[in-house]
Amino acid sequence: MGVIVFRYFFDIHLSLPIPPNVGFFVKLGNETSIISTTMRQGDKIFSFTRDTYEWLCPPQNVEKNDSLSNIEIIKLEAVRDRESIPIRYIRKFKDRDSYSGGIIEPTNYSIFNVHLNIDNIRSLQNKEIYNKFLKLSEDMLEHFIRLYQWVSQEKDVYLPNISDCPIVEVLVSENGDINSGILNQTFKFHSTKLNWDNLTKKPVKKTPLSKEAMNWFSNLLKSGKELELYQKLLLDAKEQGHLNRKYDLAILKIGTAFEVFVQDRLLRACELKGIKKLPGKGKNAKEKDYKEAIINGNVREELLSIYLKEITGISIKGTKAYNEWYTNAYSIRNEIIHRGKTDVNDKDAEVAFNSTVKLIFEIEKKLSQAEIKLN
Repeated sequence: MGVIVFRYFFDIHLSLPIPPNVGFFVKLGNETSIISTTMRQGDKIFSFTRDTYEWLCPPQNVEKNDSLSNIEIIKLEAVRDRESIPIRYIRKFKDRDSYSGGIIEPTNYSIFNVHLNIDNIRSLQNKEIYNKFLKLSEDMLEHFIRLYQWVSQEKDVYLPNISDCPIVEVLVSENGDINSGILNQTFKFHSTKLNWDNLTKKPVKKTPLSKEAMNWFSNLLKSGKELELYQKLLLDAKEQGHLNRKYDLAILKIGTAFEVFVQDRLLRACELKGIKKLPGKGKNAKEKDYKEAIINGNVREELLSIYLKEITGISIKGTKAYNEWYTNAYSIRNEIIHRGKTDVNDKDAEVAFNSTVKLIFEIEKKLSQAEIKLN
């Protein structure tokens, strides 16, 4: 029996009043671990320059070296508990513009140590076994941070992408287990895992917008119109998937965006046509106020199946766009909400997004053909 430790760092600060050598016993499903954390101080650095970092030299060097006297340092401070605390340094060359140097922000960051029992340290040579423990450590740490967020309600603590930690240090101890405590064990370095997958997915070069897209963009800017709520929600969903890799949450937000779109179009169509009442669901159902019916109606069974045709004369159910949306977006969203489905990936989120946008365009097209102008 031995212990393997995965050591992560993230720029979040947990206010846990415990010594650094004390850990929390954590249970997740049938698995257990001990997680300890320490806070350290560092700096976030952003450079406006590439290949030259003269502006980054220590402040004392600026004062002593005449060749560096052209560097201006602007210090921004915040007053906390009657004490001035530096929160940002802006450095630039006095005879150049504001983007000739860079920005330094003092920050607190946390080291997280996830301790797991392992039957045989040598088994880590097997890639499949190693990855199993790595994934378990990520799940444990995400669970730990999520529970801390829920208990503390601290606004500055976010859930990082655990698998994106740039450097993961792996330590091992060949004696004991987590149940006998971690203080009496001697850990030795095993390996370092470097992560750059998220960097390789960023495009080095982007294809310029087409002429048609440029005209569309230019016309939108000139129109003075803001994006509608459903459009903003779709963009949020895209960020949730692409940036945060929370594909289940992205699909939920895609569903919300579509529901907002359909409700908005139906409400505006009712107002345009002077419709005040809508039929209830079922043969003997009483009529309802149109706003109540649309806002409380099920998006598939009532809004699309009954009210869209009742209000606008448009039938969308059974079309290719509708069927793709139902299969690729609506059904998966329901599985996430009602069955706790979490095994969704980037392809699932992408297909759900595209299917939903396709149905939105189809509805807008049919509204236009029916000469129901809602914009």
